[in-house]
Amino acid sequence: AGHGLLHVDNYTTVGERAYEFMDARARELAARTNRPLRRTNNLIESGSESGLQLCLDQYRNSDIVLSSGLHGCIIGVAMGKGVVAVSGDRKIDSFMQSVGLEEWVCPNDDLDGLQARLERATDQPSRLAVVRAIRQVNEEIGAAVQKRQRE
Repeated sequence: AGHGLLHVDNYTTVGERAYEFMDARARELAARTNRPLRRTNNLIESGSESGLQLCLDQYRNSDIVLSSGLHGCIIGVAMGKGVVAVSGDRKIDSFMQSVGLEEWVCPNDDLDGLQARLERATDQPSRLAVVRAIRQVNEEIGAAVQKRQRE
């Protein structure tokens, strides 16, 4: 497991003030805890396997993911990382609630609790069992759809 803080930015979802606040908190925590600070926007050139691997390596090499984008939350949870979300989007709220991490979400217009959440992110309970259960249900749905298409 990696050691680092990955800031997944989605500037358009949270706006300048929240983005700058997130960035400052991420830089402070990384410096204080001697974690490398990584950044990604998850944009990968179409068809670029190396670009995909480089992006995923940033997640693998981090233990905390701070994200204002839904995909950052999903990837972080799926990889068993501590995820802290800043939300300006109900999809993030709904996803984090669906995996039992609603207390790890800060609204983009009320960031007072962000620092405390980041400090405790490595204590976050793993959601890998939840991810496995969701994957199993999705695979069963996919199999049912394929079966119906063959009939």
